[in-house]
Amino acid sequence: MILKLSLMGAAAATTLIAISAHAEDAAAPTSATLAEVVVTAQHRTENVQKIPLSITAIGGENLAKAGVSSADGLSNLVPSVHIATDPGGSTQIAIRGIGSTQVDEEGDPAAAFHLDGVYLARAQSFSTAFFDIDRVEVLRGPQGTLYGRNATAGSINVIPNKPVDHFEGAAAVDVGDYSTINTFGMINAPLTDTLAVRAAFQTQKHDAYANNSPGADTMDADSQAARLQVLWRPTSNFSWLVGVDYGHQGGAGGGFRGSARPLPIVGDPYAYPLTIDSKLNHVDQGIKSQIDWDFGLAQLTYIASYRRETQDDLQQISRSGLTLDGRFRQHQTSHEVRLAKNTERLKWVVGAYYFDEWNSADLRLPLGGPFLVFSKPDAVDTSKAVFGQATYSVLDNLRLTAGIRYTRDHKATTDGLTYLLMPDGNRVTVAVNNEGGTFSDISWKAGIDYDLSPNSLLYVTTGTGYKAGGYFDGGVPNTYDPEHLYSIEAGSKNRFFDKRVQVNLSAYHYNYKNFQVSSVRLLGGQPSSITVNAQKATVYGVELESIFLVTPDDRIDLSANYTHGKYDKFYLPGGDAFSNIGRPAGTLVPADYSGNTLAHAPKWTFTAGYGHTWTVASGAAIEAHVQTHYESNQNLDYHNFAVTHIGSYTRTDANLTYTAAGGKWSVMAYVRNLENKAVLILATPDSQTPNPNVGDGALAPPRTYGVRISAKF
Repeated sequence: MILKLSLMGAAAATTLIAISAHAEDAAAPTSATLAEVVVTAQHRTENVQKIPLSITAIGGENLAKAGVSSADGLSNLVPSVHIATDPGGSTQIAIRGIGSTQVDEEGDPAAAFHLDGVYLARAQSFSTAFFDIDRVEVLRGPQGTLYGRNATAGSINVIPNKPVDHFEGAAAVDVGDYSTINTFGMINAPLTDTLAVRAAFQTQKHDAYANNSPGADTMDADSQAARLQVLWRPTSNFSWLVGVDYGHQGGAGGGFRGSARPLPIVGDPYAYPLTIDSKLNHVDQGIKSQIDWDFGLAQLTYIASYRRETQDDLQQISRSGLTLDGRFRQHQTSHEVRLAKNTERLKWVVGAYYFDEWNSADLRLPLGGPFLVFSKPDAVDTSKAVFGQATYSVLDNLRLTAGIRYTRDHKATTDGLTYLLMPDGNRVTVAVNNEGGTFSDISWKAGIDYDLSPNSLLYVTTGTGYKAGGYFDGGVPNTYDPEHLYSIEAGSKNRFFDKRVQVNLSAYHYNYKNFQVSSVRLLGGQPSSITVNAQKATVYGVELESIFLVTPDDRIDLSANYTHGKYDKFYLPGGDAFSNIGRPAGTLVPADYSGNTLAHAPKWTFTAGYGHTWTVASGAAIEAHVQTHYESNQNLDYHNFAVTHIGSYTRTDANLTYTAAGGKWSVMAYVRNLENKAVLILATPDSQTPNPNVGDGALAPPRTYGVRISAKF
């Protein structure tokens, strides 16, 4: 299947090249061409159209126009990507159907998230990173060689603007419905000829989207973030960048919305009862140091980082009234050193990586008297790796790439305890959680790419991805195995008609072994989340991204994606909470979910955008842009129960921007989710009763509108 799709794509691309060659000969010269986009996805500076892998790069200005201020805003912009933030503030990422719901201290995400080259281990850290951004690079497919473990689905790299050698500043305020007031500010100043500093901040605040009477309303925002960077460049071949950042998320959080079949939800989907005042209190802080030194023989890069996070949550599930009271602490330290060299024929990079993480967690669930407490005061995670990748030009238009990475991981928890905290203060031990494991893997990559013409690239690449195993709360056995992915991808990247049309096509096939998914079993008489391995899954699909610069003032963006993702073998000998419904205590009935579809893997996804610019006499400009995003029906949980299945939907955003002559200031009016569709973005079946016909989930925001005023100086 994948070979057939790849050959079809290559044939289509070749045909387009032939057609465009004649068209370009006859086309009238024009100065309006698509801009060249430069990225560092392979740890070197390259034109994104020359990289033989699936990557989408979005500039900071386009992110601001689309209203993207957190990771989940990328879902409507990047093909085959689903990103959602749960009510507790954790971000879950799925790329091409590959994701993970186990993103706390016991597990890892399936997509690696980097902030300016630093891997962020915990999903709560993502939400306050999107301000003063140069670009975001989203790499689809396993990135095991250069980005290591936990990049089986891909990698997201958020790259902030760096200090520059001239004075500049910017400010913006966003005012909208739900009492929205968002602010942004940046100032950059050269202190000397070799030293520059850049400071930026962002605040976000709006009232709740959800009415949860009698408890506090949820789905609000109250966050602040700041970043300070200092760049010292004493010579042209040496630089030292030091940055610190701070982020805080407050407010009530997202709220867990109970749901039942049949859908759609009757009445106001954003009105559901809670009896408590939910709250979020997340603080994320980090410091980073990066040295780049080109000493002739090679370029040395050394990145060191330390980050810490505190998280205090109080959330309630509206359907059951169950309250989740959590306190989490995390520290992480990382070091990466690389040597790289780019010559006309050979481009290579070698490096070593070290990561160390410490977590403390305390989660309490009230049981109508006692509390069920999951306590892990000392959970550690270390990872060490060495890696290398090289690209050799056999001919001027033919290149071979090979890469390899060795990784060794260790995870452990000591003094962990699951217990019942009785009303009189006594503890009744349910399980002792002293568990851990050491895992290792060799990931590799091989590929070939060929220039059909100066503006057309064909490539085939194959490789592997790896995610470490781990443990979960409860008595033994409470460990799970590493997961491994084997991938093959073929694609074509093209620019036609004097670089006014861009058409990128890729087809891929994944074989997945021991896919890690969250399941449920009884612990202390209460259902508890555990992690299990689905023995085998297969994912394949096709992605098309295209841009048409119809005139210098008219641009059309189109993307279409097909995804097929199923579990070939997913058998649980001991079953789970749902296979044992109505059985006597201790009875274990196997569960077989083979043939079910992967979560967050709609078969079809389409995105279409159109923008037009009018230039007025004074030199100012008016720009109108509209974009619509469609997803076919999909499952949000591997059980494939009706309560976690959603139908197809569209989401349309539109904006109108006036920019003064010289670009010194602008005013943008916008509306997002024009359809006012209440889209379920996360859902799980009820594991407390358990009952497959009811569940809990989280909704995307309703329709919002507002005005953004921006200035540059």
